Amino acid sequence: MIDEKKLIEDLEQYAHLLAGDSVDTIKVIIKIAGEQPKVGEWIPCSERVPEESGTYIVNAIENHIVHVTFAKWMPRMKKWNLTGSRSYWKVTAWMPLPEPYNPGMIRKQTNADRIRAMTDEDLAINMMCQNENGLAEIDCDKCDNCNCYECLLMWLQSEVEE
Repeated sequence: MIDEKKLIEDLEQYAHLLAGDSVDTIKVIIKIAGEQPKVGEWIPCSERVPEESGTYIVNAIENHIVHVTFAKWMPRMKKWNLTGSRSYWKVTAWMPLPEPYNPGMIRKQTNADRIRAMTDEDLAINMMCQNENGLAEIDCDKCDNCNCYECLLMWLQSEVEE
């Protein structure tokens, strides 16, 4: 992220050190930098509005109370969409949403994650004893030490004994 105000100040400060076409180039760079979307800075609606539709962070006024909220900009209609009771608030400034946080590493799913995501029914099937073909054994004599679907499901859904 670049602080465009600092960049412009630095370019203006060093422009006098350059000769001829370089000064004009610096002036063009200063103009372009000044027109870039502001990062982390409010942009007054009187200055400009977003070019693209989307959700933005907005500064809105309601009965002399300043609010910071989210609103959708609709360029075709040239208006902000604030839902519900906020619809009569006047948007005075806006800024783009920041990039979402990315820790740089997406953790791969583990078997434990997969188990936590299972329904009771899926878990019961996966806990059942499997025969040599990898298929779950479904036979049950309703004994105390059974590994069938019905008994496992009943155990999974029973309250924990303290």
